[in-house]
Amino acid sequence: MNGPAGVPSANGGMGLTFNAWYQAPNRIRSADPAADLRFSSVFKLNTGAYIGLGGLLPREKWARKLRMAFDVSNLTGARQQVRDRNGAVPNRFQPDYLEPIGRTATITIR
Repeated sequence: MNGPAGVPSANGGMGLTFNAWYQAPNRIRSADPAADLRFSSVFKLNTGAYIGLGGLLPREKWARKLRMAFDVSNLTGARQQVRDRNGAVPNRFQPDYLEPIGRTATITIR
């Protein structure tokens, strides 16, 4: 699910963006308890906002094409959890291996 919203203008405008991603729970069946895996559901939400600084500083020549953006990836901080039939987390499915960065905020000026 994606959705931009904004006010375009000659000075860069301003707006908001969002992106949502959902994965339902899954299971891989096996006769071996260590290979019978259950994957939890995951919901990730990414949001962002941007503004053209030319509209805020109309007299400044350097600000005409300047744009500032603030983005947050994985706003919910979601991480998929994986467990085998014994209830243990297999080493290759440790949360830090699956989602090493987690929630990330960035500020961009261009």
